[in-house]
Amino acid sequence: MAIEGIKGGQYKVLADGEIREIHQATLQVLEEVGVRVEYKPALNFVHLSIGMIEQMLTASYEECVIDNEILGATYRILKGLKVNKDTIAFDVIKEVGPGGNYLMHNHTLKNFRKVRWFPKLTNREKWANWQAKGAKDMRQGANEEATRILKEHHPQYLSQKLCKELDKFAEQAQRKVIREKK
Repeated sequence: MAIEGIKGGQYKVLADGEIREIHQATLQVLEEVGVRVEYKPALNFVHLSIGMIEQMLTASYEECVIDNEILGATYRILKGLKVNKDTIAFDVIKEVGPGGNYLMHNHTLKNFRKVRWFPKLTNREKWANWQAKGAKDMRQGANEEATRILKEHHPQYLSQKLCKELDKFAEQAQRKVIREKK
């Protein structure tokens, strides 16, 4: 489907509803082809490919930032929603009623951040607003965020002494595992 103002190879900003539909369709397709995450700690292995492009021949700072965004959404989806008396809040529904303002209710203010994912790169604005603010695509936003991180992040490295202690500990643990397998 052609959309006015969008040329081939460009991004289209999606509304929340469209994003939910894409997520649902993706999850359904994955389920149908047999891809399911039964053991959530297995997701820890995803880190091996973050930032990799060109069949893992090249690493990209921008791709690291984009992958982080995608994984943030994925982990939020996998976390699921708690459904109980408090989260359904029938008392609030009765109190506010049809046409009322749920956003200003204390229950909403107290709980909405617990169930919402706040992206850093994904733009959820309407097309006209996005264009009026410069029409920055995800790659440009990722480049700015990667540049900011590289400029501002100053990790605290482990001391040489602690590194040697950790190496010694790891070596002892490896020896123990090898002995137990014999």
